[in-house]
Amino acid sequence: MARRAVRERVLLVALPWARLEHPSIQLGLLKAILDARGVKSKQLHLYLKFVDHLAAFDSTLGPEDYDDVATKYFIGDWIFSVPPFETSANAEDGYLDYLRKEGEGEAFIAKVARMREAVPSFLEAAANEILSQSPDVIGFTTTFGQTVSSLVLAKVLKQRAPHLRIIFGGANCDGDMGEALHRNFPWIDIIVRGEAEPVFADLVESLLAGSPPKLAPGLCLRSGLDVSVKPLLEHSSSTMETRSYVDYDEYFSRLESSPFAANISPRVSIPFESSRGCWWGQKHHCTFCGLNGSAMQFRPMVPQNVLDELMYLAQRYQRLEFNATDNIIDRKLFDTLIPTLANSNHDFHLFYEVKANLRKRDVASLRAAGVREIQPGIESLSTSILRRMRKGTTALQNIRLLKWCTAYGIQVHWNIIYGLPGDTNSEYAEMARIARDCFHFNAPNLIPLSVERFSPYYNEPAAFGIEILGAKAHYHFAYPLKRAELNKIAYAFEHRLVSSTDVAEGLALLRDVVDDWQSAEGSAGIGTLKLYRGPGFSIIKDRRPSRIPSDFRLGEAESLIYEACDEGASVATLSVKLAGNGDVAAATRRLLLFLSSLLDAGLVFREGNRYLSLAVEVSPRSTSLHLSKDGEPQQIVTLNQIRVVEA
Repeated sequence: MARRAVRERVLLVALPWARLEHPSIQLGLLKAILDARGVKSKQLHLYLKFVDHLAAFDSTLGPEDYDDVATKYFIGDWIFSVPPFETSANAEDGYLDYLRKEGEGEAFIAKVARMREAVPSFLEAAANEILSQSPDVIGFTTTFGQTVSSLVLAKVLKQRAPHLRIIFGGANCDGDMGEALHRNFPWIDIIVRGEAEPVFADLVESLLAGSPPKLAPGLCLRSGLDVSVKPLLEHSSSTMETRSYVDYDEYFSRLESSPFAANISPRVSIPFESSRGCWWGQKHHCTFCGLNGSAMQFRPMVPQNVLDELMYLAQRYQRLEFNATDNIIDRKLFDTLIPTLANSNHDFHLFYEVKANLRKRDVASLRAAGVREIQPGIESLSTSILRRMRKGTTALQNIRLLKWCTAYGIQVHWNIIYGLPGDTNSEYAEMARIARDCFHFNAPNLIPLSVERFSPYYNEPAAFGIEILGAKAHYHFAYPLKRAELNKIAYAFEHRLVSSTDVAEGLALLRDVVDDWQSAEGSAGIGTLKLYRGPGFSIIKDRRPSRIPSDFRLGEAESLIYEACDEGASVATLSVKLAGNGDVAAATRRLLLFLSSLLDAGLVFREGNRYLSLAVEVSPRSTSLHLSKDGEPQQIVTLNQIRVVEA
């Protein structure tokens, strides 16, 4: 007897270009919400299906090729812009020429074109899988490069099964973007703008019951030719206090059956969250940042609930690698979740986004808790640029964090953004000079400013001397819409600076240094600058590729001064502590000679009157050393430098 197909009335779908190594937290949350209401649903992580399909279509394509596109979501949009998602502007030759102008190589361009050829058969296979389960409601999540893939598959489904109710949600539906998607693509029945938890279960229950859904905050509804839109409300913390655990069962089941399981599985990192919004952005919205959209209000979860969910997910999926989706870590976690994880006796590997002004004890605590990777909002090594960004940090704090993370074995993912209003040649040239002495830290990416929806640059362009020119060029190739509607759907925009100086020379210097830095990191390993402590002395071993290999031996007082600069110390503070009850002026003169020799050797970074040591402790202390005010240290002598040629 043939096995009867299982009917799933509600399907939750995630399409390319979600990252292969992450299950969809959006689907996991929505399924948990429906489960709690007794509504049966199923997730479909179809981006895993797509990478399998690519390889079946062309054996030269695989996960690495998918990953190349997933990091450039605008390319993924065009790949899925195929019939029945018609567009007059997506002629292949025109788009591929655009990629050439953007600096993409011919091998990559050929790969992109080949992927696009695979899309029609993938859409058919995906539609067959979905329709075989006889659903009534299908929800699509859209973040970054998932919009066009979701639009074209939704249209295929609606053509084959007109009774289906199609719901779109996710970050790409926030604000005006969701309303424009709903207005321009009539096969979308409902758009959920903003966070879905307050409305999703009621919405699905109404649809399953055949009742007209109520127009709740954030929804765009369609009834015949009539469209209704209700504004978003301010978010409350209630949705973060109690909820069911996220469900990733379908992702891991699908991954297990993938021919690429051995490639993808070792790098899987499970998404979790401990807060939403940004506590810094509530006070001082970074000028370039559009990440939080309509959900800037910071809402932390109960730390015990976060811990319980982490333990549940680790045990259920037998995984220790987790990726926090928080835009900024909650400072209160350093007194709650972080020490609890540190004492849990579990070998977690966690990723968090943090603010760059962490203290040394914070970095030590993160590492003890299993945080092995962070993304701090560094963005620049120029304090003047950071001020214009409203980052609330300095170059010294950023470099200090890079040093401490290196000491504690935490990988730092970070960027230097260029092309902001007010940037100057001298600022870039100074960053290039600073960066040369930082090759023993994780290297950054150098990226141009992108004006994003929801950012202050977008909301108040004239106030910053910016003229917004319209949606980024790639949208014109992917969407069959006129400019005015593209500008409503777009997240990223072309712009020009109304008044700017020529920074080409300084930027070229900075780019060369960053290229060298990345090459050094990607070759035989990162060069090192290490501090070794001995009885009454210390040795700094400099093996940075930007410097001649050297050893520096410091006496007792020299060592104390150097270590007192671990978090940045002023000349005045160091002089008073050095002099004790003696002559401060004389101590200052000796100190300045010593600090000058350290600067010449690239062993410290100076910002104003503060000095930061750059050498990484081989045996880091969780707090920085401060010179005792009691007693009088020995006199500082000239720095003793011994050059060593490596074998």
